Amino acid sequence: MRLHVDLGSHFAPVPTDRITQVEIDPAYLGISNITGDYLIPAIDGTAISVTSNSYVLPINGNDVSSNIFGQLLARFPQYRNVYFNPLLRDLDIQAFDPTASWARTIPDPAGGPNPVLYYYPTRAKLPTSAAVPMPMCVGILPANNTVSGKPTLPGVLITDNIDLTAATGGVGADDFMVYWKLYGLTDTNDVAGCGLGSTIGFNSPAFKQAQEINQEPNTLQVYLSVDDGQNWVQVQRLQQVAFCGKTNQIRLAFVNTNSSQTFSLAHFALLF
Repeated sequence: MRLHVDLGSHFAPVPTDRITQVEIDPAYLGISNITGDYLIPAIDGTAISVTSNSYVLPINGNDVSSNIFGQLLARFPQYRNVYFNPLLRDLDIQAFDPTASWARTIPDPAGGPNPVLYYYPTRAKLPTSAAVPMPMCVGILPANNTVSGKPTLPGVLITDNIDLTAATGGVGADDFMVYWKLYGLTDTNDVAGCGLGSTIGFNSPAFKQAQEINQEPNTLQVYLSVDDGQNWVQVQRLQQVAFCGKTNQIRLAFVNTNSSQTFSLAHFALLF
């Protein structure tokens, strides 16, 4: 299940967020036209109640995103809290750390016997304008395998530390579950008819399209760190991961090793 929201309604003289459509998710690899819209997906296997009084912003506990992630928490009663980021506001984008790097041990680039610790920089698409909501604008870039003298640089998107102190009363947590939703986005070209070639007389506008894609492709890895990015543990979507000690600070890293596709991150959440 997912919601279509009119992006243009946020630009109105009195900004609002008009939910225009509620529909079931298309089949795998299904493509939808979202020109002028954006999508808010519900969690797999859940449904939310949408009425004429439903709204997207503000995020205050009664909005549709809070409803969606409340449904996620209800699916896993072993957890007491959910941190979620709907990626709709400037505040949500600020939850990422563009200066962060993902540390990984790799073979010696010089061909020697000793592996080295390599820090992969953030390579991601992050909007910067705070003027209007910015849904479906966060992207994990494709890997760059043409860098001379360096290892292939994957797309890397890393959160700032997620503070669990208030939710845990300072005790911290040691048991987590991560959720995310990805789309494949494409844009077609605005073609104006001209006097050359086979396009004479044809005119087609630009369209934005969203494709339902595999949520755990083998070219996407998601990691969790409990020590401010010094060490990373790979996690699976909606699979439990536990640690020996409790922590109040968590970072997540999304790593894209696909050399041709940007993964669009619609939203994500952490159960603890």
